[in-house]
Amino acid sequence: MNPKNQNFLKKKKIGTYLPLLITLIAFTMIILTCFFVSLNLTEGKFIYPFDDTYIHLTMARNLSEYGIWGVERERFTSTSSSLLWTSLLSALNLLLGENEMIALFLSISFSFLLLFWVFLILKKKAFPLPLPLIILFSIIFFAPLPAISMSGLEHAAHTLFAVAFSYSCADALHKRVISGSSKIVLLSLALLLTLTRYEGIFLVFITGLLFILRKRPRYAFLLWEACALPIGFYGLLSLSKGWYFFPNSVFLKGNSPHFFSWRILLKDLIKPWEQFLFNPHLSLLILSSFLIIIILWSKNRSLWHSPLLMNLIFSGTSLLHIQFARVGLIFRYEAYLIVLGILAISFALVKSLPSEFKISATDKRFGLKNMGLFFLILVTIIYLLVRGILIMAKIPRASKNIFEQQYQMSLFLKEFYPEERIAANDIGAISYFGNVRCLDLWGLATLEVARAKRKGIYGPHFIRQLARTNKVKVAVVYDSWYLEYGGLPPEWVRVEKWRIPDNVICGDESVYFYATEPQEEERLRKNLEKFSNKLPEDVERKIYY
Repeated sequence: MNPKNQNFLKKKKIGTYLPLLITLIAFTMIILTCFFVSLNLTEGKFIYPFDDTYIHLTMARNLSEYGIWGVERERFTSTSSSLLWTSLLSALNLLLGENEMIALFLSISFSFLLLFWVFLILKKKAFPLPLPLIILFSIIFFAPLPAISMSGLEHAAHTLFAVAFSYSCADALHKRVISGSSKIVLLSLALLLTLTRYEGIFLVFITGLLFILRKRPRYAFLLWEACALPIGFYGLLSLSKGWYFFPNSVFLKGNSPHFFSWRILLKDLIKPWEQFLFNPHLSLLILSSFLIIIILWSKNRSLWHSPLLMNLIFSGTSLLHIQFARVGLIFRYEAYLIVLGILAISFALVKSLPSEFKISATDKRFGLKNMGLFFLILVTIIYLLVRGILIMAKIPRASKNIFEQQYQMSLFLKEFYPEERIAANDIGAISYFGNVRCLDLWGLATLEVARAKRKGIYGPHFIRQLARTNKVKVAVVYDSWYLEYGGLPPEWVRVEKWRIPDNVICGDESVYFYATEPQEEERLRKNLEKFSNKLPEDVERKIYY
């Protein structure tokens, strides 16, 4: 071959990867900016913007060092709903030694893999330039991916598996014939989805229904079995330890319906849909996807086209997520849905709608239909972009919040109450840094609390008895979290309050220190006074007498 032609082909090949290269560079620069701005706000100590990250790190340490799956090294606690993430962190601890930065490295690595995988899909589908670059940047800013990466949590991995699974399923459903290697890939991805997050069951359930409609019921049940395998295995292990079948976080953070009466069940089924109304970032995507489904169906009268299938998978999964899980309060829970929605709508706009529809001046109804769709998508893009930028801007501030509240709490407890039983409701940082034994008054790591909440008997009397049984002397809690349960035991002595400014992530801007027994008050007061000169300047103290 002519050398000039070889050089031309090499340049052309490199040029096809240019959108990916630009995206990865931009993503890296945003991550580095967030990282160094966070360090500047936290006195040079990197702090994750979520307390939950430290729950995973604590459990990973206990698993690698003591062989115990739990927040405490002495006993099993069913606290993590991401079996894969905690296990990966534990494995890396064994290989590399314990280091809290491992979670950040792992999360960023999965984010890179996600961008790379999406680019390969777009390249395979021959998306014309500059569309791959636009879609990749949309994922960065709409999810928003840098914020998810900085969390050090499993959401980037979950999004990667969700994208790979939904795309592969849409492709398999379109072709109808599934090769042996494709079956193995899909079954493996179904397994990984629920290993990473229990919400993966929504995606697998919807695709299973589509396989049944495609007259492939056997494969649908295989997918459901693969999805249920890690849940069932862990559930049986948890039951054998005296805990619930599902992790406590699933009960306490999800929207699981109660079957005490038809009235309560109906309320549980209707209430989650408030999330649809008050979370435009997701509802706008779902509405856009619904409209695309209607347009494609009205034209083709067939479900079995990849863009239509991807929109069906996205919409169905989103509806199940809204019904049974959380959105909005903490952006990371629905990040995988945002990315799925971006890809599903992009595939329809680029691969189906242009070839199927041409705006005609004589067809006013068709013109209005298109105008409505593209106006809705434009509003969605603007809203998602603004939301994503605002979230990313808050990440350094969130790290500062955790540094000024949970991290300082952990340093205080480590210095004055090592190995003692402490009552708290945010248990991540104080368990990881504090070297204390936590009575979790919110219920993620304390089974008795979760049971009391589910039975409707949680309140001051129950908290008092539980604290006495566990010989708790000090409680570090958010007062506001207990108002719906009647408050804390009235005999507990409130000693001091720490208040942080500009709170964007902590459960409350103010955390309170209580002596649970009168004889413990003076000791707690003296310890807090000794520690006061170590508190960051922004933390406001209020002493109670």
